[in-house]
Amino acid sequence: MIPDGYTDVAARKIASVVTYLEMLERPTPGDVSSSRILSSEVRLRRVRNPGLDWYRALFRRAGGQWLWFSRLKMTDEQLAAVLDCSTTEIFVAEREGSEIGMAELDRSQPPNVELVSFALLSEAIGKGLARSFMTELLDRAWTDATKRVWLHTCTLDGPTALSFYRKCGFRPYKRAVEVADDPRFATNQTRAANAPELDALIARRQALDPGNATLAQVVPLPPAVRTTVQCVVANTTCRNGCCGGSSG
Repeated sequence: MIPDGYTDVAARKIASVVTYLEMLERPTPGDVSSSRILSSEVRLRRVRNPGLDWYRALFRRAGGQWLWFSRLKMTDEQLAAVLDCSTTEIFVAEREGSEIGMAELDRSQPPNVELVSFALLSEAIGKGLARSFMTELLDRAWTDATKRVWLHTCTLDGPTALSFYRKCGFRPYKRAVEVADDPRFATNQTRAANAPELDALIARRQALDPGNATLAQVVPLPPAVRTTVQCVVANTTCRNGCCGGSSG
């Protein structure tokens, strides 16, 4: 267990608080009736065996502002193995013929279904579409064989993500602290192990400062968590009170 107080995080690492949530029963008609009215505007389209370039582009559009990086670090072989798996389901949310979001389900551990990713594209945020998007996705997630739908969110995600999932019927059951390599500090030594999508970011870093620039200048953290995480990553003790809160 992590002791009370501040805990140092190694240089070029990033830390976040992860909240795990679950849903143990399919939403009742009464729970989703209002969302059903709105859901007529949102349609889900399943994409089977998506192309890697297409998927990475959509992944960046959906998660770039929240520092999603896990899939961008995968090699072609690693990513294809995930996307082509029969238990992986990729969905695109559409409205009036335009893509507005993406989601992914993982059925590899029945009767549990993991909601691996869920995000609106930036241009669709704030238009009241998230709840109807989630209603349609839960319709796909819950089958006669499903006993539990679960997900996790962290403090790098949107500031309303946790409260949104709770309003949709998910209940928190566990929290953890995740420490990972900070993708904004990718170097020439680690580039060979990462997907080509990081090359453009590294090139922009080098253009900013060929000597010692960092990707933090190119890919800032979301405003809601920027100060908190930077204080931790820098291995400094925060003296301005920005790290005093706790999540959900």
